[in-house]
Amino acid sequence: MSDKRVLLGSLRTKNVIIREMMSEFIGTFILVNSVGIATGVGLMIAAYLGAKVSGGHVNPVVTLAVATLGKFPWRKVPHYFVAQYLGGLVASILVYLNFYNAINDFDGGVRSAFFNATSTAGLMTTHPTLYLTAWGALCDQVNF
Repeated sequence: MSDKRVLLGSLRTKNVIIREMMSEFIGTFILVNSVGIATGVGLMIAAYLGAKVSGGHVNPVVTLAVATLGKFPWRKVPHYFVAQYLGGLVASILVYLNFYNAINDFDGGVRSAFFNATSTAGLMTTHPTLYLTAWGALCDQVNF
């Protein structure tokens, strides 16, 4: 039992920036990998996981908002952003690899992002449709 504690203790870092970056990376990774009804649970787990170490922002917009309100130091914003973007990127790569065969089956291996019957951009992103107006896009993002 003590050998396990020694091993786990040797994996810890006292560097606050590394701890905060890992916390935000893992939290953002979990958030990006959760879908459907699990999004709420994924957000809760991601926020709780990082709450004690980094505040559990798991989103650059949250980090920016909290810093803008003066409740988070601006000097920490860059490394939070880096960790959050990297967490999202790695999670997106794993999601893509997980669904690679299904995507190939759907589009026949011919990638097309938008506006046709086999476009696959909507799998991992949201994007406007041809009929969406600027006002409609604003309302969608602000949640009027």
